[in-house]
Amino acid sequence: MPTVKKNIETLHFEHKLWLNELKFALDELNIYERRLEELAKDNKEDKELMVQLERYQNKFILQKEKLHDLITDIQRHEVRISDFAKAHKDDAEGLVFTDHDKIRERMDVFNEMGAELKKDFYDFVRNWM
Repeated sequence: MPTVKKNIETLHFEHKLWLNELKFALDELNIYERRLEELAKDNKEDKELMVQLERYQNKFILQKEKLHDLITDIQRHEVRISDFAKAHKDDAEGLVFTDHDKIRERMDVFNEMGAELKKDFYDFVRNWM
């Protein structure tokens, strides 16, 4: 498969969108964790519930790790693009750079997994209310 090149402005725009999506996902995860704490506090004696809460806490931790890895990789790619643009500032018009398709694929997987986790967690909370 040939290397795909894209306009730097397009890549930068995608980076900004992804970083905003990830910030929103982090905010959601923090809200879910607070809900876990509330459920744990109100149901300390329910061992079955505590096991399930711990399972969700672990899932949220893993999701946050993936989120932070994506943020780091997006920021690194942004720096490479910026450095490339500075090195080729005379050719700034129409400047192209290698597409970030691997990050795009990871974002797609992250969003799919996040949507599945969100639905699963909502169903779980609904059953315990």
